[in-house]
Amino acid sequence: MLNDHTKNVLIIGGGVAGMSAAKVIAGHSVNVHLVEKSEYLGGHASQWACMATLQCQYCGACLSHDLVREIEELKNITLYKGCMVDSIQNLDGSYRAHIKGCIEKELFVDAICLATGFTPFDPGRLTSFEYQAKGVITTAELSRIIKNETLMEAVHNKPSPSIAFIQCVGSRNRELGADYCSQVCCKTAVRFANKITFMIPDASVTIFHMDLQTCGKMFRTQVTGPGKGVNFVQGIPGKILPIEHDRLRLFQEDKDTGARQASDFDMVVLAIGMQQGETQVQAINLGLEPDRWGFISQDGSDRKERIYAAGAVKGPMDIISAIEQGISAAHDCLKDMGVTSVHSDRPIAVLGGGDEGRIVSKALNSSGHKVYLFEKENTLLAPDGVTLFPESCITGISGGAGDYIIMAKSGNSPVQTRVSAIVAATGADKIELSDEKGICASGQIISLDAFRLRAASEIINSRKNIVFWLDHSAPESKVNSRHTLLSAIEAKEAGANVTVMMEKMLVHDIDGQMLYDSARHKGIKFLRAQTPSDVSIAEINGSINIKINEATLSGVTIDMPCDLLVIPEELKAAEANNRLSGMLQQEMDKEGFLQSPNPRHRRVQSTRRGIFYAGSCHDDISRNDLVHEIRTINALINLMPQDESVSQAYAVIDTGKCGKCLTCLRICPHAAVMLDEHSPCISASACLACGLCVTSCPASAISIMGSEADGAGLSDFSGAVVFACKRSLAIANNSPDKMNGDLNGCKIIPIDCACSLDPRLVIDYFAAGAERIMVMSCHPDNCVSIHGNSSAGKKAERIFKDTGISRSMLSVHAIAANEPVRLKHLIKGALSQEDISDE
Repeated sequence: MLNDHTKNVLIIGGGVAGMSAAKVIAGHSVNVHLVEKSEYLGGHASQWACMATLQCQYCGACLSHDLVREIEELKNITLYKGCMVDSIQNLDGSYRAHIKGCIEKELFVDAICLATGFTPFDPGRLTSFEYQAKGVITTAELSRIIKNETLMEAVHNKPSPSIAFIQCVGSRNRELGADYCSQVCCKTAVRFANKITFMIPDASVTIFHMDLQTCGKMFRTQVTGPGKGVNFVQGIPGKILPIEHDRLRLFQEDKDTGARQASDFDMVVLAIGMQQGETQVQAINLGLEPDRWGFISQDGSDRKERIYAAGAVKGPMDIISAIEQGISAAHDCLKDMGVTSVHSDRPIAVLGGGDEGRIVSKALNSSGHKVYLFEKENTLLAPDGVTLFPESCITGISGGAGDYIIMAKSGNSPVQTRVSAIVAATGADKIELSDEKGICASGQIISLDAFRLRAASEIINSRKNIVFWLDHSAPESKVNSRHTLLSAIEAKEAGANVTVMMEKMLVHDIDGQMLYDSARHKGIKFLRAQTPSDVSIAEINGSINIKINEATLSGVTIDMPCDLLVIPEELKAAEANNRLSGMLQQEMDKEGFLQSPNPRHRRVQSTRRGIFYAGSCHDDISRNDLVHEIRTINALINLMPQDESVSQAYAVIDTGKCGKCLTCLRICPHAAVMLDEHSPCISASACLACGLCVTSCPASAISIMGSEADGAGLSDFSGAVVFACKRSLAIANNSPDKMNGDLNGCKIIPIDCACSLDPRLVIDYFAAGAERIMVMSCHPDNCVSIHGNSSAGKKAERIFKDTGISRSMLSVHAIAANEPVRLKHLIKGALSQEDISDE
């Protein structure tokens, strides 16, 4: 610590952003005062249901419960639940805050973090949606129904219910002063649709939307994944009418006939948007100016007088983004108070691939780091202060957090350097335009990049009719959608007649809808094509002629003369990703991009400490997203502990027992095991203490420092035993939402991860009289150690094979921290010897 005076920080808001900030700040011996107006921590996220089906759907809601557990265990955090801050006074370098509620108190603090979240839109303001009618509910209310496992009752116990979702309720609405996208509603509806059809296979779900926002990591696979029972309809119904038999009738336009059409449903779910929280006056008093929508959108560079904002108070965002905002705000706070500084002795390797690598390396260097940029091409100029290795080919990566060794070739010269952290910013591959009947050669069809490289007035010249085809060869991306709108506006302002052809428009970022509206107001025409086959191109007398079957005008084909057709390049996962992911010892996602979609490591982290991702190599991101990613990466690198011994828990090898079989080296999911003169050793800074190596070592030579196994009470035991992953079931077991289920006769044993299940201990419990044993893991794709669920399943299979124990006596289940009611049902089934196999 740079200053001996113990600092105090006030955090207003106990949601995920506030908790993540509190966790980081308290971890640096600073006293944290966390004020939350409700009686519980976690904010809206803590009330959200688990969306997992056969695997995680990546919403991140379960992470709020993990944060609550960690916050309540930290000794230098004082919690004020059920309280509010009603006044703050600037004391020229510090602050006096008055708390009222369950306690009345004055606090003197050195910094303040505002993390008060958002307010859900009140759908009662839209009378046409009949919010008070039976069966009309919000997404938040549906979440509670699913969390309490009462979905069948909510749909009148029908085996094949029909459920409708209406998107953008309180978002993308100029009349309500909410002309912005709430960012999360489309993902939420699709996850609900998958969950509902998983729970009730014969259910049918219809999602009515303006433009389905199919952006974000792995979301397109969730959209295309639903098969039977999930339908997407472009267009928002104008009215909901309650009818007999508790049914609800929606009215919308029939796109085939243009007539008004009615559809009946058992439940209608309103996907309500995010609005600014109740902090405008407080923010203004702190010198933070709300934007036009009431959000505190100022970034870290605008912070004043050690006042910070984090999470949805800054604008609509998902849970994972809010958590990372809390980390970044905490880092800024610690740095400004002099508690932590930039560790300039920590060099960073940026694995670049064009502009994104250059942007990342420049930003990290500007923050005080020594940066090595390994660039694939030879045309990029190095930012000032950055060491550039052009024409680089990475040949090997070894070591661990704090001490990675990068081996590469730069041109024909070998390179080897040691770095503390690695940032993969290799970008995505761009696919060049395929020639449309030789028209490309004439210059009448150009790429969006080529258009943006020149002034619109120069390109247009005598070309008055310009058409942009947004999703010609691939689904829309954030970058292409935004650049298309900006380029179309530029062309229109230069005097051209501009048309944009699209399937849908992505309006990401807080100003995306405003940009879209601006384009319309300027007279740019937008035409919709459901598929690329609805558009045909031909050359007639030296000009391009386009025919489009307009999706909103059934049976109508529109002819468009076109002097210039502008098409964005297709962005796809880089072919080099497979090789690079192997050297990083990391998994890719199903679309071939770097980084697993596991929410426990998103958005920028990995299963290996000290390895980070930025840009389009791992996600569909905008330039604003990249700025936030860089800020988070910088914070995480600076916050990496200097001393390995500060790790809370880590594995150690007893060299006297070690047989050097290297099992630990082969199986470690975090690449924390390394070789030291042919003997394995474990890096404390890289180890996440999952325990897989402990229970897999044939010589029993590995143990976890700082962790205690529960092996007590083995004699004369009877009843059920549950080995519970501490990040999932162990938290759910302590949840007040468990409805006070009777757990008598059931012993809960927390373990570091389901992958650390010890078959010997399982057998010992059976020998002591256990009647049934369950192993509870995180859902697949949600385990911090990647494969906890499948690893536990393999160990259970080995137990069956080696001992002959009946499968009815031992089972493995996936469960999340936010599934306490499901936990109750599983344990109740175990105690009654029912079949409790997973659905």
